[in-house]
Amino acid sequence: IRAVPVGMVLASFITFAIVGNILVILAVVCNRHLRIPTNYFIINLAIADLLLNRLGVLQLPMTSQNGKPTRTK
Repeated sequence: IRAVPVGMVLASFITFAIVGNILVILAVVCNRHLRIPTNYFIINLAIADLLLNRLGVLQLPMTSQNGKPTRTK
């Protein structure tokens, strides 16, 4: 019963992280004044974070209420 709210909170964290990283990438790509070497490093971090969030999306359904992976039969 407690797993549903925890799953919803974790899913919202992942959603906000994905949307935020996409907005960072779009801001630098679309705005010419933001295309400086430091911001390219920030884009690189955003892309890495998107890849790690993808792993979190894959892991979320496999996590049980107590945080241990569940086994599927």
